[in-house]
Amino acid sequence: MDRKTQPMNPNDWIEPSNWNAICDLEKLPNFPNIIGAFIHNAKEWKKWYMSANPEKEPLPGEWN
Repeated sequence: MDRKTQPMNPNDWIEPSNWNAICDLEKLPNFPNIIGAFIHNAKEWKKWYMSANPEKEPLPGEWN
């Protein structure tokens, strides 16, 4: 995987390995513009990401 071509991680709360995984998700048909969602709705995603049980929370925005 060539990481040089992926967008820079705009959020300091996302670990680099997790940002790589988010960028990989964008390549799947069910996750178009997931990168943009993290960039433009950072506040909502951070709340979900920092949740004690994110797997039990709805995803932010159009992703729920």
